[in-house]
Amino acid sequence: GGELAYWLQLKDVFAHYAVPYPPLVLRQSFLLENETNLKSRNQLGLQIEDIFKSKDVLQKQFVQQSADWQMLDAEIAMQNKLMESYKAKASKVLPQLMQSMQAYEARYNKLQLAIHKKFVQHSKRKHADSMQAIEKLKNSMFPNENLQERVENFIPYYNNYGTAFINTIIENCTDFGDEFVILKTENV
Repeated sequence: GGELAYWLQLKDVFAHYAVPYPPLVLRQSFLLENETNLKSRNQLGLQIEDIFKSKDVLQKQFVQQSADWQMLDAEIAMQNKLMESYKAKASKVLPQLMQSMQAYEARYNKLQLAIHKKFVQHSKRKHADSMQAIEKLKNSMFPNENLQERVENFIPYYNNYGTAFINTIIENCTDFGDEFVILKTENV
């Protein structure tokens, strides 16, 4: 994407010098997933598309799938039903109570959010090993939060797999391909 943006800046220069502007094509990107990353991803219960999410989103997603979290969600749902019940009763008894009930509900929601944040912090500490595994996986597949191809060099892969690595890349390239290709290195 950055390369296209660079070329788009030059469009006026080409026009000024009456040089034909080349057709722009988004090049295909590749991500290499090694056996260690695949195993880690499977242990964490992550799908391949999950690795494109931020580390924080993945960690929160992991915590929210825990049994503790499921109990919290059920309790929050019960409390919300109770609040709705109070509001319904208040509107029948004395409609003027509704304003007070809405204020109570706002305070309750604020308290519920604070409890929620504390619960997330505690769950992250409780699942510290998994949080570190997610961070390690993300750093391996997106070093410094960049695409692998912008950080890593192909030479270690070429040393390990020889020309089979280059051939696999070529075989997985498509003409004018704009899709993101994920290759498992054991298949190289």
